[in-house]
Amino acid sequence: MKVIYKKIIAFICVLSMIVSTFAMNPGTVSAGTDEDGFTQLSTTKNVEQALGKWSKIYKASTWAQPTDVSIKGEGASFDDLAIKINSSNGATTGDDRWAIQVHYPVSGLDPAKTYKCTIKYTSTKAGNMLYKPDGIAGRNDNIYPAVEGENTITDTITGVTGFTAVFALCGMPNGCIVDFTSISVVEESEETTTVSEPVTTPEIKDGTELLKDTEFEEGNVTHWDEYGGNKYTNQGNGKLKVEIPAYESGDNWATQLVQKNIQLYEGKWYVAQFKITSDVDKSFQLLIQSDGNNGGDWTVFAKEDVDVSAGETKTVQIQFQANQSTAANVLYGIMMGYINGASKAANVTIENVSLKVYNDEQQISGTQTVLLASDDVSVSGFQMKTNWSEEDENQGLVGFRTVCKAPNIGGRITVGKVSYTVAKFGTLYTIEPDQGIPDGTSFTASGTLLKSYNLNDETAETVNPFTLAATATENAIKEKDDTYSSYVQTMQDTIDNLHPGNKIHVRAFVVTTGGTIIYSTKSVSTCIARVASYMYQKSLASNYRGHEYLYKSILNVAQFVPAEKYTGYFTTKGNPYYRDSKVVYGWNDNLYTPDGDDYMNIKPDVFLGKDYLSATTGYSGDPASVNKNTRGGVISISGVKYDNGISTNANGYFEYSVPKNAKYFMGIAGIDDSVVSDANYGKASVKCEVSFDGSTAITTGVLTYGKSQYIKVEVPQGATKVTIKFNDAGDGITCDRASMGNAGWLVDKNY
Repeated sequence: MKVIYKKIIAFICVLSMIVSTFAMNPGTVSAGTDEDGFTQLSTTKNVEQALGKWSKIYKASTWAQPTDVSIKGEGASFDDLAIKINSSNGATTGDDRWAIQVHYPVSGLDPAKTYKCTIKYTSTKAGNMLYKPDGIAGRNDNIYPAVEGENTITDTITGVTGFTAVFALCGMPNGCIVDFTSISVVEESEETTTVSEPVTTPEIKDGTELLKDTEFEEGNVTHWDEYGGNKYTNQGNGKLKVEIPAYESGDNWATQLVQKNIQLYEGKWYVAQFKITSDVDKSFQLLIQSDGNNGGDWTVFAKEDVDVSAGETKTVQIQFQANQSTAANVLYGIMMGYINGASKAANVTIENVSLKVYNDEQQISGTQTVLLASDDVSVSGFQMKTNWSEEDENQGLVGFRTVCKAPNIGGRITVGKVSYTVAKFGTLYTIEPDQGIPDGTSFTASGTLLKSYNLNDETAETVNPFTLAATATENAIKEKDDTYSSYVQTMQDTIDNLHPGNKIHVRAFVVTTGGTIIYSTKSVSTCIARVASYMYQKSLASNYRGHEYLYKSILNVAQFVPAEKYTGYFTTKGNPYYRDSKVVYGWNDNLYTPDGDDYMNIKPDVFLGKDYLSATTGYSGDPASVNKNTRGGVISISGVKYDNGISTNANGYFEYSVPKNAKYFMGIAGIDDSVVSDANYGKASVKCEVSFDGSTAITTGVLTYGKSQYIKVEVPQGATKVTIKFNDAGDGITCDRASMGNAGWLVDKNY
């Protein structure tokens, strides 16, 4: 957090130039500090003061919305100042945006040279920082979106002996702490190769307007630069009138209206436009171009000419994708000079100016077909509620729900180069019909998508009429750790209204604080009958009535008939999971044929307990556990439950001291049945290794879900330590949640 000095450039404190035109009254710092060590500026309406090398710290309350800030540090260097926003007006345009500002002067520059200025700061919340290099002709302030964490502002400085870095903080939210960490000014010369830092793309909300004062409300043409022309007049109704001289020859830019300091990001889509009316026949041009007077190279990103007849009104619009990320040195220009031939003097009216940014081309039209997807969002599995009350015959029908996983609300998720903050998460269900499908409706993986989203609603508009979208409430969160939440979403009325044989496509999603939708990479498909068949064969219903319901209402139904209101989309058809034989409740189709001892009934004389020497796990979400599995449930291996045992995730292990009377070590090893809730449970595979004092006694074969192995090994004479380790089987640790039931010691009773 120190100021960086390079190329023998000295930073010398100088008096800062006044940015705004309103009066500033000096104040004093109050004596009190808060629990974070921040000192509140005086409650005087307007406060201006210098602090160390910072030439100005200012807050004003002369507008309707008062502001209040606290500071920390002595200002001995750039990194010796932090600002806490107690109350902000939220302004990023107009004079109000300067109600909170700080100034840091830089001097000792050679006006004949060009410098790269890099500014870094951290923020505890996302917001908008305004920055301006004051003291350089033609340079205006520009909005730099701030993310939670470290932020970087880069600028090109030339033609001056010094400037003042001015920061306006009204766009930062209440409670935010901004900590300035470093500033460097490096000479760019032929002898010095400057490696530019990669541009970090901020979170983009589709349709964000990049231009300021698009209605020409602020003064005459605030935020706009005027060139040429006889007169520019703000008509006060969102329209700007321009008097243009006649042109027989010359340049397109001889008369122009320009807004500068715009930043573009590689891969993002932009829509630029304006509407114009002319009283004579004349040509005009919309131009998006790198500003060569502001560190750019005059690269043209997009342009469009339009011919307007006398008395005619036309809209000019360009849609383009940025092929590179830029500094904040791109201009939006309406060119009104010599374009496509001579023209008479003209009176024109300009309105509806705009430059909006979108994440992808489809978002422009409101239909998303290009996915933002992440493996951090996933569908874990499905559940059916069958725990009916034995006393209440009229209790509701069986429920069907999906279990999903996503980063915690308030957590971060990264797609490409962009890091987002999660605001909500939810689930999409698409029921695939048999007939009457509208043209263009897709049931591929990309078909289960949202069309738009409203953060104020629990449901959202979807791409096709067969999709249900809903966000999860706080009550839907089953469990969470420091990074991820496991949440559930119930499909209402599904079993009542749709026959269970039709395919269901399910996709999890998150909505970020900026409104961006990020989906699970995979869309998972199943059907209600398939889930019911699995639960029935495994006897997983919570009671006998639920078990019988699965058979009578779903599996023993030969033909599924849809509810009357859905007959236009769903037809009667055969049950792909039909069965006419029952499974006795409490039993299932698994058959265990162990070799040797009937290990199902063997228990050790002494169980392993919590007195281990050490225990580890290969995945933080599955901590090493004793007498319960890594998810806090009962240890279960191949359908058999154990009250005692150990559980961890590959590559994890337990170490215990060997009792002096121990004769054998024993246990039943395998993948814990709890992995079935994860969509990737088929990847679960481990090998169990038991060793004494570093010498391996036994290594099992590969144990996958549903397999188990009884272990009984003789304790070597004099052994003092046993290690039980679960290793991955060479394919990574995905779902390698392993347990050992009835783990412990068979002892020599004659010892």
